[in-house]
Amino acid sequence: MHPDNHRFGHAQILAVYADPEHDDLDPWSPPSIRGQVQAEWDLTGRASGAHDGLPVFVWSDAARRRRMAAGQTPGFALGAPWAYLQTLERDSFRTPEELELREEEPPAPVAPRGVVFLPTHGIQGQHLARRLAVHLQHVAGSATVGLSPADDAVPALRAAYTDLGHDIVPLGPTQDEPGTDEPRYLVRLRDLFARHERVIANAPRAELLFAAASRFPVALEGPAVGEQDPVLTGLGRWMATLDDTGWREYADRELGAAHVVTPEELRTLLDWNHRD
Repeated sequence: MHPDNHRFGHAQILAVYADPEHDDLDPWSPPSIRGQVQAEWDLTGRASGAHDGLPVFVWSDAARRRRMAAGQTPGFALGAPWAYLQTLERDSFRTPEELELREEEPPAPVAPRGVVFLPTHGIQGQHLARRLAVHLQHVAGSATVGLSPADDAVPALRAAYTDLGHDIVPLGPTQDEPGTDEPRYLVRLRDLFARHERVIANAPRAELLFAAASRFPVALEGPAVGEQDPVLTGLGRWMATLDDTGWREYADRELGAAHVVTPEELRTLLDWNHRD
């Protein structure tokens, strides 16, 4: 399987959607996908490329058009894995043992509260983190700050937030660990959103689209990363002007909500119908 399919929990999400009862497809060790699923939002991350002539499954028609403009094979607009995740219950990603424990001792409900902040620090690191922490204090009082593994590993950067009363939540690796029952990246991210009321960031990133598509209020604000790529700078300025309706419509377009296929169609497209 293409290595990008082992990131963010994409293969697992698609396997659960294609086989919600887990009769034929093991969600903890998803079967190989014949092709490459777009791993990142192509406006902010690395674009998917062809791999040994196999199909490329992109998130949206917008991504297809951008690939064509770049002289690449357009690919097939499948819809982002997040669009499929939104249709699935959280229990679909729990093991039988975990479901049994939850039935015996149901967890207490947690009311969503506060803000999730997803920072981009760039090479400015802890210096930008200090400015962002002050901005958060002004707009949210205290916030939950989701840090990448690289940022979470820097004590001074963590302290820039915790010293002002913000909570740190490590976002964890984007790389999957097939065979384990640990929640993958996007499932963890959805859990994090569900515990909060609003999601903000200081630079364009796919997680803002995910939150907006899930109907959370989102915003792009705060001190930005300096000297960004001109495309990202222009995109950020435009995104910062969106209202809630604009965010939702843009997220649905970029994540290909209209391209989501049925479980039966997905199994055919990913070559999951004929397996030993």
